[in-house]
Amino acid sequence: MESRLEEKGRSSAILAVGLSAGVLGVAAGLLAIFVGGAGLLITAEAGEIIWLGMVAVVLGITGSVGALTASSNPRLSAVVMTISGLGGFFAVTVFWFLPGILFVLGAWLAWSSRQRRRPARA
Repeated sequence: MESRLEEKGRSSAILAVGLSAGVLGVAAGLLAIFVGGAGLLITAEAGEIIWLGMVAVVLGITGSVGALTASSNPRLSAVVMTISGLGGFFAVTVFWFLPGILFVLGAWLAWSSRQRRRPARA
């Protein structure tokens, strides 16, 4: 019974960390879009920042979906959150600091919960 409660608590932690990272990731992407839009007022070369901000928004949403799959498929959840976490660093570097760390933490939690569910070999 205790292990079942522990497993439920771990999947809730993965969900909370992943969804928090997703919300912060979407906010970071929107901030990058805003900065890119303000940059367009100064120079025409800031359009790339807007595209990278849009990529960050998509990665934030994708990572949140990955967090939602943690209880049913922890391996997929870990892979999706890792890709979202690392991809955001490439897209909007500084803005993605906290969401990236949270996504990687959530991926590590999902991966370690997958390892615990695997039966021990004799």
